[in-house]
Amino acid sequence: MYRAAEITLLTEAKTAHGIHEAPKITERQVFATVSSLSEREREQARSMGLAPEIVFVLRLQDDYQNEKKILWQGEEYLVSFVNTSGDMLRLTAERSNHEDSV
Repeated sequence: MYRAAEITLLTEAKTAHGIHEAPKITERQVFATVSSLSEREREQARSMGLAPEIVFVLRLQDDYQNEKKILWQGEEYLVSFVNTSGDMLRLTAERSNHEDSV
């Protein structure tokens, strides 16, 4: 199933704050098509020890700046794979663990 959605791409950078480094999170909203993985894609990922759950497809490659995290519907996802095809960019992602949260 495909559906259009606004997603948030997250970038985390360390910034010096006194003697401690504090994470600085940058958020960018972009439009994407959201879909599930095919069974073949799930099996390929499992064979590599990954557990992707969802695919975000961006229409223009310029929208993506190598962000590793995505926020969608209150859930955080980690980008596992990035594939390009023409002017489409496909981000395959898995749900983030709470200890890995931004």
